[in-house]
Amino acid sequence: MSGAKLESQLLFFVFDSDPPAVPGWRALLALSAIGTVALEYALAIGLWFRGARRWLIPAGVVFHVAIYIALPVSVFSALSCLLYLAYLDPDEVHTAIDRMSGVSA
Repeated sequence: MSGAKLESQLLFFVFDSDPPAVPGWRALLALSAIGTVALEYALAIGLWFRGARRWLIPAGVVFHVAIYIALPVSVFSALSCLLYLAYLDPDEVHTAIDRMSGVSA
Protein backbone atom coordinates (compact mmCIF):
# COMPACT_ATOMS: atom_id res chain seq x y z
CA MET A 1 0.00 0.00 0.00
CA SER A 2 3.05 2.26 0.06
CA GLY A 3 3.11 2.55 -3.72
CA ALA A 4 6.60 1.05 -3.95
CA LYS A 5 5.60 -1.66 -6.43
CA LEU A 6 3.75 0.86 -8.58
CA GLU A 7 6.80 3.13 -8.50
CA SER A 8 9.13 0.33 -9.57
CA GLN A 9 6.87 -0.53 -12.50
CA LEU A 10 6.55 3.10 -13.58
CA LEU A 11 10.29 3.74 -13.24
CA PHE A 12 11.10 0.67 -15.31
CA PHE A 13 8.51 1.03 -18.07
CA VAL A 14 7.71 4.76 -18.23
CA PHE A 15 10.36 6.99 -16.67
CA ASP A 16 13.57 5.13 -17.58
CA SER A 17 14.68 4.60 -13.95
CA ASP A 18 14.66 8.26 -12.84
CA PRO A 19 11.63 9.42 -10.88
CA PRO A 20 10.03 12.60 -12.18
CA ALA A 21 10.61 15.85 -10.32
CA VAL A 22 7.05 16.03 -9.07
CA PRO A 23 6.40 17.46 -5.61
CA GLY A 24 4.72 14.80 -3.48
CA TRP A 25 5.67 11.96 -5.84
CA ARG A 26 5.70 9.33 -3.08
CA ALA A 27 2.39 10.56 -1.65
CA LEU A 28 0.85 10.43 -5.12
CA LEU A 29 2.02 6.84 -5.51
CA ALA A 30 0.64 5.86 -2.11
CA LEU A 31 -2.71 7.46 -2.96
CA SER A 32 -2.70 5.67 -6.32
CA ALA A 33 -2.07 2.33 -4.62
CA ILE A 34 -4.86 2.89 -2.11
CA GLY A 35 -7.19 4.11 -4.88
CA THR A 36 -6.41 1.03 -6.96
CA VAL A 37 -7.26 -1.34 -4.13
CA ALA A 38 -10.42 0.64 -3.29
CA LEU A 39 -11.58 0.62 -6.91
CA GLU A 40 -10.87 -3.10 -7.31
CA TYR A 41 -12.91 -3.89 -4.18
CA ALA A 42 -15.70 -1.59 -5.37
CA LEU A 43 -15.72 -3.38 -8.73
CA ALA A 44 -15.66 -6.84 -7.15
CA ILE A 45 -18.62 -6.07 -4.90
CA GLY A 46 -20.47 -3.25 -6.62
CA LEU A 47 -20.84 -4.78 -10.07
CA TRP A 48 -23.33 -7.24 -8.60
CA PHE A 49 -25.72 -4.33 -7.95
CA ARG A 50 -27.49 -2.92 -10.98
CA GLY A 51 -27.55 0.67 -9.68
CA ALA A 52 -23.78 0.74 -9.09
CA ARG A 53 -22.90 -0.54 -12.57
CA ARG A 54 -23.72 2.82 -14.13
CA TRP A 55 -20.73 4.34 -12.32
CA LEU A 56 -18.43 1.37 -11.82
CA ILE A 57 -18.23 0.07 -15.39
CA PRO A 58 -16.98 3.40 -16.82
CA ALA A 59 -14.57 3.76 -13.88
CA GLY A 60 -13.28 0.23 -14.48
CA VAL A 61 -12.85 0.82 -18.21
CA VAL A 62 -10.91 4.06 -17.61
CA PHE A 63 -8.79 2.31 -14.97
CA HIS A 64 -7.94 -0.64 -17.21
CA VAL A 65 -7.22 1.56 -20.24
CA ALA A 66 -4.84 3.60 -18.07
CA ILE A 67 -3.11 0.40 -16.96
CA TYR A 68 -2.88 -0.74 -20.59
CA ILE A 69 -1.26 2.55 -21.60
CA ALA A 70 1.18 2.72 -18.68
CA LEU A 71 2.22 -0.91 -18.21
CA PRO A 72 2.85 -3.93 -20.44
CA VAL A 73 -0.16 -6.00 -19.45
CA SER A 74 -0.83 -7.47 -22.90
CA VAL A 75 -4.45 -8.58 -23.24
CA PHE A 76 -5.38 -8.34 -19.54
CA SER A 77 -6.88 -4.86 -19.74
CA ALA A 78 -8.78 -5.52 -22.95
CA LEU A 79 -10.16 -8.75 -21.50
CA SER A 80 -11.15 -6.99 -18.28
CA CYS A 81 -13.05 -4.32 -20.22
CA LEU A 82 -14.75 -6.97 -22.34
CA LEU A 83 -15.79 -8.97 -19.28
CA TYR A 84 -17.82 -6.01 -17.99
CA LEU A 85 -20.35 -7.00 -20.65
CA ALA A 86 -21.15 -10.09 -18.58
CA TYR A 87 -22.81 -7.84 -16.01
CA LEU A 88 -25.17 -6.24 -18.52
CA ASP A 89 -28.55 -7.46 -19.72
CA PRO A 90 -28.03 -9.09 -23.15
CA ASP A 91 -31.18 -7.49 -24.58
CA GLU A 92 -30.02 -4.02 -23.52
CA VAL A 93 -26.58 -4.64 -25.08
CA HIS A 94 -28.22 -5.82 -28.30
CA THR A 95 -30.48 -2.74 -28.37
CA ALA A 96 -27.49 -0.44 -27.78
CA ILE A 97 -25.50 -2.09 -30.59
CA ASP A 98 -28.49 -1.78 -32.94
CA ARG A 99 -28.84 1.90 -32.02
CA MET A 100 -25.12 2.56 -32.64
CA SER A 101 -25.17 0.76 -35.98
CA GLY A 102 -28.33 2.52 -37.16
CA VAL A 103 -30.48 -0.59 -37.28
CA SER A 104 -34.12 0.12 -36.43
CA ALA A 105 -36.23 -2.41 -34.57
